[in-house]
Amino acid sequence: MKQFNSILTIFICLGLFLTACEKELIKVSKENAFNTQFKSTVNEQVLLTNESSRVLLEIKSISDKRCQEDHEVCPDPGNATVRFELSNLDNSRAESLLHLGLFNEEEKESDSVMINLDGRSYLVSLHGVNQDSGDDIEIQTAELCVKSQQ
Repeated sequence: MKQFNSILTIFICLGLFLTACEKELIKVSKENAFNTQFKSTVNEQVLLTNESSRVLLEIKSISDKRCQEDHEVCPDPGNATVRFELSNLDNSRAESLLHLGLFNEEEKESDSVMINLDGRSYLVSLHGVNQDSGDDIEIQTAELCVKSQQ
């Protein structure tokens, strides 16, 4: 019986240790301050911080179906859509979409959405979607800014 209790205690301690470490498994790609524009790519996790708040922004997808600048005639200007997730370190999360170009019969040069997490509000703004070159491949990036509303 003592051996069973010892083994059970070891498993409980191991489980608690693994659970405590679970939050540390977040792989932050880069850090940025609130109210500062930054670029991000799909699956890149950006930690946004100030003295009273920390949130993580991850772009889930970027779809850019706008006409390329080198096309002289473009019957459908198209749009760009960025799907992102904003989460705090207490595991509250929200997903949303931002659009550029022609969307709902309105031409948008930027787009914003207000996200609420645990009583705090964050204004996420999309200012651009670009094709950037890196290591012989084209990478889509989104230009974003997150403002903490207090």
